[in-house]
Amino acid sequence: TVFVTATGRTIDLAAVYALPESLLITVSPGMAQQLYDWMDRYIFFSDKVTLTNESDQTFMFTVLGRDLDALKKVLGIENIPTAAFSHQISQIAGEECLVTANSDVSTPGYTIIGPRSIAETLLSSLTQDVAQAGTAQQWEQLRITEGRPMPGQELTDDENPLEAGLWHSISFE
Repeated sequence: TVFVTATGRTIDLAAVYALPESLLITVSPGMAQQLYDWMDRYIFFSDKVTLTNESDQTFMFTVLGRDLDALKKVLGIENIPTAAFSHQISQIAGEECLVTANSDVSTPGYTIIGPRSIAETLLSSLTQDVAQAGTAQQWEQLRITEGRPMPGQELTDDENPLEAGLWHSISFE
């Protein structure tokens, strides 16, 4: 989905996952507090909504590619969602983690979100058995090549989501 200003200008492109008791919203790096403050302005005292910023307690890794067998082995789970943007909660290293069939770019892949307490161990296992860790420069090149806009760069208050080519991320209903 896309967060927009009151005049329909683009703030950020985000992924929203419906969980049993909540919604988990992942936003671009550096945007969490700004969007938290923005959403908080629209919550009334009688609304049954509570916002929490879990950035400091949470890790998020993206693994590009579709090597399901190797990923299942490292994560220690049998089933991994395969339909785009599908997701499930799975036990990984004794902790609840969200496993999604979403890479945030057009290259197929998976995103794993969980508590920071297992981040180093999981990252070590992933890079040893499944993936090669990428650099910030490689990510920047990939996102530009694949058309993933970022706030302050391609996403600015100079344009609306349609002008930014984000038709797939909005609904007119």
